[in-house]
Parts: sequence; C-alpha cells; structure tokens
Amino acid sequence: LIFGFVYTLLLSYPLFHALVYNYGKGIPYSAVLILGASVAPQSLLYGLITISSVYLRSENAAIKILTIPSAWVLLDYVREIIPLFIPWAFAGYTQVYTPFIQVADITGIYGVTFIVIVTNVIIAWVITEKKYMHGVILLLSILVPLISYSYTRTHYISRILDSAAVSQHIRVSVIQGNFTSLERWNSDMADV
Repeated sequence: LIFGFVYTLLLSYPLFHALVYNYGKGIPYSAVLILGASVAPQSLLYGLITISSVYLRSENAAIKILTIPSAWVLLDYVREIIPLFIPWAFAGYTQVYTPFIQVADITGIYGVTFIVIVTNVIIAWVITEKKYMHGVILLLSILVPLISYSYTRTHYISRILDSAAVSQHIRVSVIQGNFTSLERWNSDMADV
C-alpha cells in the first residue's frame, strides 16, 4: 500500500502540474482530486497484490512464484483501461536497453513486465526460502531462453535489413518533438 501510494504520487506530478498551471485549478483542489481519484485507488490495488500473495500461499513453488507477477500484470491492465488510473510507467519499460525487451514483439509490454516481476519474485523466494540451487536453475531456465531469443531475433532482423537491395531502402526521417512532459499537458502548446 505504501509502495503504491509513493509510486502513484510520483507518477501523478505531470497531472498536478497541468491542473495547477495549465488549467488554473488551485493547489488544494488539484491535490485532493489527484489523491482521491487516482493515488488512493491505485495504492489500494497495489495493496491487494500484497494481500493476494499472503492469502494465496501454497506449498507449490510455482503457484508462489506466479501469483504476484500475474496479479501485477492484471493491475497494469486495469491501470490502462480504467480512466482514473495512471496508465504509464509499467515495470516492463525498465528493460528498454536490455535483451529482455525483445520478447515484447511476442508478448507486448505485459509480457516484459511479467518477466521483470517474476525474476524479482524468484530472487526474493531464493533469499527467504534459502533454495539457492533451485532458484539459480529456475532463473536460468527463464532467462537463458529469453536472451537466446533476443539475440537470435535481433540477428535475424539485422540480416534481413542488410540483405535488402538498395532499391528497397526507403529514406525515413523521424523527428522527435523537443517538449518536456509538462509542456505536453499545456493546452496553449497544442498548436505549436
């Protein structure tokens, strides 16, 4: 619950800034609105993940290890479809510059988030249960195929791109707007 509160509070800063500075709402109004409509409900959902892991305990290690990641991915999905919640900053986004991100071409961001959380749960399980050899084997059985897939797929795509005829190349330019996240929320900047 505390983690969810702090996490959601930090993620809601652009909303707060937009309400106060771009839409002219007062600081108390904006704070109460964000705390009541977004931070509190989302914090409760993170608290429910913890409660579910306590009440769904099992002697079966697979169930222990899969309960929290499954609930976390479900929470991320709920965050995305319910307008009150903040639908950004999923745990899977932490893997942008690692080989694990490549699995997103199959599973999307939810699969990457699942991998991040399951890896952390396995590490916690190893530490609390002192099942070091089981944990190492389990982690390797998950991570080695993922890394192998990543490098194989990246190499395959690179090979296709390298073998394409020059006539098949298309010149494309991608220009990223130079806006801060706070400027994006400013309605005065919409026409710029």
